[in-house]
Amino acid sequence: MGIGKIIISKESIKKRIISLCRELEQTTFSQSLHVIVILKGAAFFASDLLANLKKETTLGFIKASSYGGKTKSSGKIKLNILEMGTIKNKNILLIDDILDTGQTLEAVKKAIVKYGPNSVKTCVLLDKPSRRIVDCNADYVGFQIENVFVVGYGLDFNNKHRHLGDIHTFTP
Repeated sequence: MGIGKIIISKESIKKRIISLCRELEQTTFSQSLHVIVILKGAAFFASDLLANLKKETTLGFIKASSYGGKTKSSGKIKLNILEMGTIKNKNILLIDDILDTGQTLEAVKKAIVKYGPNSVKTCVLLDKPSRRIVDCNADYVGFQIENVFVVGYGLDFNNKHRHLGDIHTFTP
């Protein structure tokens, strides 16, 4: 029990981030880009992504949670618009760690749209389509994974194991 096998190595993560950046540079907005990071899980991914993105951005944060110390989402999304920034008439790139049920990403997108941005695109490190409950897909995906609980590279269990460089399976 606990931390299991590595399913995505830190080397694979670094390579994929570089290719995601090139995709974003070629396909996202030619104008300004405001990035909103969903905390806490996406902090590692967003930091590395922005450090490698050859595009000037402004930055904001939203805190969202639905797990509450469990390995399955409660379905109740708690949002805290910390420092989202001014987003009216801006092009938004919303970054999250994992797209699982789709409920969190969908709730955050709906909250953001109320503030009048020009557009909202989404980028996630991990996509777990087998768990989707709502019709929500990311515009940019790092890796698609099976239906396993994972920790590392910002992803946690009960706020632990975020520090791991690789992404591991986890069994509480």
